[in-house]
Amino acid sequence: MKCDLLLRVLLVVAVVLLASNLIASLVSSLPSYAAKTIQYRVVSFVDKQQEATLNKYGSEGWELVALDPGISGRYFIFKK
Repeated sequence: MKCDLLLRVLLVVAVVLLASNLIASLVSSLPSYAAKTIQYRVVSFVDKQQEATLNKYGSEGWELVALDPGISGRYFIFKK
């Protein structure tokens, strides 16, 4: 009877240790956004070279995050 109780206690301890190890590894693998610097660029296109310019920004690492169809023209908002 003491042996059964000891086995149950050891099993509970093992499960708790495994669960805490799993949680710790999941938390440590989450990305940290606090150290990153985010840049924004707002561009208004008036030329016919929109596709080439958009491809250029994309190759430089800029990501289009919004499009503002303003009264005086369209504004493209990029983030890097």
